Amino acid sequence: MPEPKRIAQIIGNLETGGAQVLLIEMMKRLDRARFEPLLVYFREPNHFEAEIQSGGWKVRKVRLSRACRPGQVRKLARLLAGEGIELVHTHSDTANFAGRAAALHAGVPRVLTHYQNTYEHRLDQHFRRLEAHLAPHTDGFVACSQGVKDFLAENLDLAGRPVRVLRNAVDIGPYREARGQRTAHRERLGIAPDVFHLVHTARLEPHKQPEVLLQALSLSTRRPDRQLGDWRLTFVGSGSQREELERELARLDEEAAEVGGERIAQRVHFTGWTRDMAGWLAAADLFCLVSRNEGLPLSLVEAMAAGTPAVSPDIVGPREVVESEDQGLLVDSSRPDAVLDAIHRMRTDTEYYGRAARNGIARAEEFAIEAFMERCHALYDEVLADEFGPATRPNGLFGRTVFLMKLRHLAKAGRAARREAIPA
Repeated sequence: MPEPKRIAQIIGNLETGGAQVLLIEMMKRLDRARFEPLLVYFREPNHFEAEIQSGGWKVRKVRLSRACRPGQVRKLARLLAGEGIELVHTHSDTANFAGRAAALHAGVPRVLTHYQNTYEHRLDQHFRRLEAHLAPHTDGFVACSQGVKDFLAENLDLAGRPVRVLRNAVDIGPYREARGQRTAHRERLGIAPDVFHLVHTARLEPHKQPEVLLQALSLSTRRPDRQLGDWRLTFVGSGSQREELERELARLDEEAAEVGGERIAQRVHFTGWTRDMAGWLAAADLFCLVSRNEGLPLSLVEAMAAGTPAVSPDIVGPREVVESEDQGLLVDSSRPDAVLDAIHRMRTDTEYYGRAARNGIARAEEFAIEAFMERCHALYDEVLADEFGPATRPNGLFGRTVFLMKLRHLAKAGRAARREAIPA
């Protein structure tokens, strides 16, 4: 029997998020008779210590920043070369640039880059130049949805390298089990039986626009035709926007008091990070996602698998999950009034609500992780067999050095531009 091929999975961090959860599920299920994986991440937090310890996986933390400092890149390259890595698969934007550069510097034979989002919130000339610098040397790209593949074709120069769609997937089992214990989960989490419980399980980051959900719910208290009764909202997860959301909540409450609306702060709760997503989703009456851009949101699939109807944005990604109104509501997530209209319909139209829940469960089953892994194994076989066709590589020590210095220059220019764009 041939030796397993050595594959490095590289990601920026192991904080709970769609890309990270999917990667952990991949690590659990990768065929060890065919592939020997190394998991590399750059920075804390690491929310998956339990899985890593129970799985006995080979994991390395290597400090490597978005600045793409040559010394850091070379350190990772030495690790990859020392481990005899034959294929590098990068995940998330930091790893897609810095991790890929290290793989190329180490002379790794095959390199795959995985796009889990359209990255519209970061897509500028500097992002485009970074990708154009790396793409000719990349064997192939993976898009998490057809919408992301189309977006890449329209917005980035991938130097004609192949792009394969590997649609995001979920371990359906925990969500299937949780939906059968809804009452128990509500009691455990302190959700009263008659409360209409909304959850948001995406990370609290600017492109997720969680403030739009607060604005919609605050608006409900000033619209007699859009009253929601006794409701509660729980933000399940962490992120950089937590304090800003609390300030926005205070602002909305002051504004509501001035116009005769209701203060909602007492109805809004933040749990921080948790691994109990299945329990929180099963304890919810409605899942709400209001992002500005997505790839293919696993949080949406998880909610549907838990039997919780969903309101989500009418954008790339969610459109590939919610194929019709009978499976959930897609809305203009830039408009709080549109989000409120959808929430109100879910709250008041009981016939539609039940239909969306049933159809959502059936649709979620189509995103099972088992089918994903079959396609993933086939993709690795294809790349390792050189069926993607040859990609160029930086030549010699001088060529690799020039390659890294240009990468560093492009990364610094991008960081400087982002800092200048932040309001004082």
